Amino acid sequence: MALLRDEKQIISNREVIVMKEELLEELKKEFINKKREIERYNANVRRVKELEKDDNVKEFLKRTGLKENLSYIRKSDIDIIGGIKDSYIYKNGKNNTNKIYFYYGTFVENKDGGIGYQVNYRNKYAKTRLYYDIENMWPIQVGIEESKEFEANNTIIGTHYGSRMDVNYIQKEFLLEAVEHGQEVAKAKILKKYRRK
Repeated sequence: MALLRDEKQIISNREVIVMKEELLEELKKEFINKKREIERYNANVRRVKELEKDDNVKEFLKRTGLKENLSYIRKSDIDIIGGIKDSYIYKNGKNNTNKIYFYYGTFVENKDGGIGYQVNYRNKYAKTRLYYDIENMWPIQVGIEESKEFEANNTIIGTHYGSRMDVNYIQKEFLLEAVEHGQEVAKAKILKKYRRK
């Protein structure tokens, strides 16, 4: 498989996978800019608090109402990445990922032939399973008959019951690790922490 210059080769035990490096760089720049913006804002808040020690400044702030909503922004790195991850995940598309899927659940069919309610993984009436690629936002619906092959050909993480909240958090963890340490480290950490046994 020939790789484009802006793509990074990642070797898994099953296949060569590509992810657009330019998107990761874009996410990294946005993450750093957001952190700096918060740091600048907090520095301004600190300075205002220092100036407030002067009674004239205190009176000015009180009369103008400038102090009403002045407080520090307290965001962890995972919160910052969470605020910008959706645009990255949307741009990444369905094909440029590391093929790590979060198992979301097993479902029976409803009266209209669509997805019904969630059941146990091994339920004999189950018709479909849902998975989320941790690098994009669309669920993948796989029929029960095809799910064994799907799970054999991809990396599956999570428990036998998942939630959208779990998917969002794992996406944030993966992207933060990828921004700070690169995709290979992010993939290894996510697999170590969440790989289904």
